[in-house]
Parts: sequence; C-alpha cells; structure tokens
Amino acid sequence: MRKLASQRRMTVALVMAVAAGVGLSAPASADPGTPVELVVGLAPGASADDALAGADGVRVVDADAADEAGAVVVGVSARDAAEAAALLRRDPDVAFVDTNHVASKAEVTPNDPFYSEQWGLRKVNVPGAWSMTTGAAVTVAVLDTGVNPVSDLAGRVLPGYDFINDDANAADDEGHGTAVASVIAGAGDDGDGMAGVCWTCRILPVKVLDDEGSGDYVSIAKGIRYAADQGAKIINMSLAGSASSPLLNSAVQYATDRGSLVIAAAGNENTAARQYPAAIPQVLSVGGSTSGDARYSWSNYGTGWVDIAAPGCNVAQDYLSRGYLDFCGTSSATPLVAGVAALMQSRAPSVSGPFIGTVLSHSASPLGWVRYGRINAGRAVWAAADTAAPSAALAAPKPGTLVHGTMTVTGTATDNTGLNRVELVVNNKVVSVDRTAPYSFRWNSAAYHGIVTVAVRAVDWTGRATTSSRAFEADNRGPVLTVTAPKSGSTVKRTVAVSVAASDKHGVSKVELLVNGKVAGTGTSFKIQTATYGSRFTVRIRAYDRLGNVSYSPVYTYKR
Repeated sequence: MRKLASQRRMTVALVMAVAAGVGLSAPASADPGTPVELVVGLAPGASADDALAGADGVRVVDADAADEAGAVVVGVSARDAAEAAALLRRDPDVAFVDTNHVASKAEVTPNDPFYSEQWGLRKVNVPGAWSMTTGAAVTVAVLDTGVNPVSDLAGRVLPGYDFINDDANAADDEGHGTAVASVIAGAGDDGDGMAGVCWTCRILPVKVLDDEGSGDYVSIAKGIRYAADQGAKIINMSLAGSASSPLLNSAVQYATDRGSLVIAAAGNENTAARQYPAAIPQVLSVGGSTSGDARYSWSNYGTGWVDIAAPGCNVAQDYLSRGYLDFCGTSSATPLVAGVAALMQSRAPSVSGPFIGTVLSHSASPLGWVRYGRINAGRAVWAAADTAAPSAALAAPKPGTLVHGTMTVTGTATDNTGLNRVELVVNNKVVSVDRTAPYSFRWNSAAYHGIVTVAVRAVDWTGRATTSSRAFEADNRGPVLTVTAPKSGSTVKRTVAVSVAASDKHGVSKVELLVNGKVAGTGTSFKIQTATYGSRFTVRIRAYDRLGNVSYSPVYTYKR
C-alpha cells in the first residue's frame, strides 16, 4: 500500500437521468415543417420497403436501423406525425410505431476528494449504478482482521465477533479488514476522503485473522456460520488458503442455504492453482483486473474456478485514520464486488444472495482469463430487480423445412432489462451464440440425419432463459446402395457384371459406375469389358439423391 497524494477537492457534479421525447400529437403552435422522427418496428420477415409501402409523406432517416435494430427511422412533419403513425400501425408489416426518444447519461459523481483516484469505480460503471441506488441498510459481513469505525465508516460498523480471541471486540489490529470495509461501504458524496461502493450499507465485522493477517480454517468456518446467522446476505472474505477443506465446504453450504452470497478472493500468487474458499463451487471467486481489463500479474486466474474479475487497485482508508491508501490485490477486488452486490440488494431487497451472484456473473463483460468476465455494476444493479424471463421465437427455418447442408437459422428475442445473448441450440447442445440483434446463425447441419430439434434460447442478465424450438427432418446422407458384383480380389475374365439397387426417401437422381476412379457409365446395371482397363483395376458405385447427398459403395479390386 502507498499513501496517496494530498487530498484534492472536487466540484459537486450530479447528473440526473433525462428522457425527452416529442408526442405524436403536435401542439397548435408547432411549425408544420418541423420534422419528427418516428421509429417503425418491422414485423418478423418484413423489410423496410414492405413497412413503408403505403406511407406517404415520410422520409427515411436511418435505413441501417432495419438491420441493426429491426426498425427503420423515418422523418415526418410535426403536423402530420399522428396521422402517419396511425397509418403505419395498420400495416401488418409494422410491429410498432414510436417516437425516437432521447436519453442522457445517468451517472452520479460524488464530491469526495479522492474520487478522481478511484478509476475502478468508473471502469465497472458504479456511477451508473448509483443513479439507481447509492445503498440502503444492507449488512455486509467482512471476515478479516476486524474493522475499525474510521470516518468513512462512522456509525455503520455493527457489533461483531472476534473468533481469534473469542470475544465481542472485533477491532482491527492489522489494517486489512478496515481497508476492505471502506472499499465496500465508505461514505460517498460527503466532501471528505473517498467513496465506497455502497454509501449507506452496514458492516458486520467478523475477526477471523490475527494481527499478522492469518487465521486457521476453524476460525474462518465459525465466522461464516456466524455471519449467516446474523442475517448477512453478503459475506466478503478477502483471504485465501491453498488447501481444500470439508469444514469450509460445510460452512459455505450452511451460509448458502440461508440465502447468503459468499464472495472470496482468488489470491495473489500468479497461478491457476485453486485457492480456498474461492474455489468452492458455491463461492463467487474474484480475480484482479487492470484499467485495461487485463489481469494484474499477481492475480490468480482460471476459467474453471475464478468466476469474475474486478479492478484490483482501489483507494481505501487506513485503519488508524492516518489517511488513505492505494489498496491492491484480489483482497481489494473482492470488496468492490461485495459493494456492488450490496447495491443490488438495496435495489431488490427480497432477492437471495445466490441470485445476486448469478446476476453478477451473467451481467459481466467477457474476459478470457476468468469464467464469466469483469463485473458491470450498472448492468447488474439494473438487472437485480428483473422478475421476468425473456421472450424468444424461432423465425426460420419454417415448419416442415427439410434440413440439409448449411442453413440460416434466425430468431427474435426481447427482454425488459436487456439480453445477455441468444443461443442456437441443436438437440439440446449449444452450437452458436449471437449477442447482437437481429439474431441469425449460419448452421452446418451435415452431421445430422433424421429428426433433429432446432431451437433459439434467449438468456437475460439474470440468467433466466426462454427457449423456442421446432422439430425438423434432416437429410444429409446419400442413397442406400446394394451392389451385386464379383467378390473383391477376384480374378476375372473378359466381362464383369455389376448391378445396383439404390433407394432414398427423397428420391435417387443418379447412379454412376467408377472404374479406376473415373466415371465409366450411369444406370443400375453395368457390364465392364476388362480388357479396357489393364491387368488390375478398381470398381466403385457412386449415387446421388435429389438433395445432392452422395454415397459410395466399397471399392472392389479385380485382376485378370
């Protein structure tokens, strides 16, 4: 840790969300020539030309939106806007008509002097989350070296417990726990110090590490159970050990069963080796990311056990109130995640801790060195209050389509808080992912024959999914061949007779005789004059069905 430079004052800058739009009915004083932009949504399969075919007096403003957003933007005079909208809505090729509303950025900028140093908060869009909530009386348990009620935590450190000395005095005698707690819940927009993530959250101090920053698994397991019994839905553990333990597993399961989310640091050894409790499946494990979303060289990693990443260097308050520190490590990344989780619970008090963990994971911005990605606070806090599953519909292929070769599969999907992704699922296996509308997949069906189930599955930021599926017949095999010919390896004289029976559900288009790899005739009955082909030659049958699928007989080798 290093002490930051002297405090720098900032001007209060509070930017509120603004949404502006023009109604479809123009005021009497409006200039008839003033343009109004209308968004014309396209019905599935409709083109912009189809939707606008009967609309007079409209001008296309953004035709690219038809491909990029499933809609086209048109301009019309304010005087004619209502009439044009009503006309467009009657067209079956039009899904909806709306004004092209305008939105402004929704961010809160606190006036804490050290906020300018806190790049991590801006990187994960905590200011966007603050526009929805800056916190509530949510309790976050900090299992660490204890917590001192320093200025940024004043009045919000609850009575806790010390499992090192087995008493009720959970004061911090090392500094690590107070730094962790200030990242989670340092008071914001108070003109002093730094801004934590959840400004009004309460900290439950649970001392499980001694004055040298170490503690045994028994103390940690006791602390986890204690925190869950105190009703903490969010439990932060900025600690790690190299050994797995049934004792820790049991304690984590105990907390999870009571609705708590356990969040733990992945560790700082620059290794993919699993650390505990982070690697326990029910735990949300956290690695440390840079301002460019790369991995800090010290952060542990691994897509099999490190779930998410968060900025690994954050401003924190010193436990003896001597100033503010540059606090780096997965110990610092973890409380940033816990703070976002607390904002999520503040916005949606009834949701469980495990659900919060799911949303944090699914709403993350993808990175290659952790399982899900780097947290996105604004997206996660918005999605936390989502109670609805997305909608999904398989648009193409149409029912009854014969599946063959490479095909285009399209789908439509919507969600009230936004979609994470749309998946192409074939026979219950994800074969492709699209994250941008319109959702379209190029699918090579060559490996499938017979009845195949094709689906599009929409997944929102909460992990909720809706699937739309349809069964098709796939035909990617050539005709079935039965060949009557002398046994391969035989010695033959003058003429070799070959006959073929070829059958296919969708019809046989052609049967060919190949001698020495070249076409020597078509049909189903052949007489081969051996003198034409030397002392040794090969014979094979090739057949095509009406879809172009091809099949071959075995190779017959003859000598004379």
